[in-house]
Amino acid sequence: MTPAKLRRLKRSRDNQALAEAAGNGSKSLKNASGKKIKLKSRKWYVRELDAELSRQVRDAQPNCEFCPKPSEHLFHYLTRKNFSTRWLRENVTASCAADNLRYEHESDFVHHVIELYKQQRGFEAWDKLVRLHHTPTKFSRTDLAEMLNDLRKGSLFLPDAVTNTKQTS
Repeated sequence: MTPAKLRRLKRSRDNQALAEAAGNGSKSLKNASGKKIKLKSRKWYVRELDAELSRQVRDAQPNCEFCPKPSEHLFHYLTRKNFSTRWLRENVTASCAADNLRYEHESDFVHHVIELYKQQRGFEAWDKLVRLHHTPTKFSRTDLAEMLNDLRKGSLFLPDAVTNTKQTS
């Protein structure tokens, strides 16, 4: 895609048509009526990916991972700062507001959560997640649009590949 075309695509608001065009492998960025569609900002796609993943995880897991309270937040084991693991299903779980806040401020709780992750999913899964977390990754707006489309279809990061390496002790 040429830079001029990307500049033209930047101003549109028709994300659904873009997601459909990106999802079916089409190189044409036109909706069904033939209208050209444009990419939204990276920030918009990041927010939408965060919201969609949060909704899916909390729907699948109605209670907090760490206590019996209802889940209110999406809990990231490793920070959301790095895009390499931000939307990875193995890095998130549902949590209540209190436990999400405790993870930021209580080092004992942080150690407890990490040990719980290792017990449930295995040390190799934790090690793999940490190594992936430190892998530099940058996604283009087109990549983010495709990821959002895949997540909405239920195919992005939903299989727990890391949990399949669970140790039995």
